[in-house]
Amino acid sequence: MKNILNKEPISVDFNNCGEDGEVRLTTQGTLNDMRRLNLTLVEGQRIWITDGEIEETGIVTFRHGIWVVISDKGSLKDVDEKAPYHNKNRLK
Repeated sequence: MKNILNKEPISVDFNNCGEDGEVRLTTQGTLNDMRRLNLTLVEGQRIWITDGEIEETGIVTFRHGIWVVISDKGSLKDVDEKAPYHNKNRLK
């Protein structure tokens, strides 16, 4: 994961996508994570996102009045079950 700004993945809802597949950064969990990480979004920055089961990196852009992530091709993968941000480890 090259040139990633955030050291921990930001929680997102991969079902909250635009028609081009961009992930919207608008859910309460996403906004809470960004505040917790003190992350300020900047056009063109690369970030790391997850829903606790899958993760990917992408480029941040501002579209139609909201921040979204355009996925890096080939970056989508399953979250390692040992990762602290895997869903089953978050529930402990």
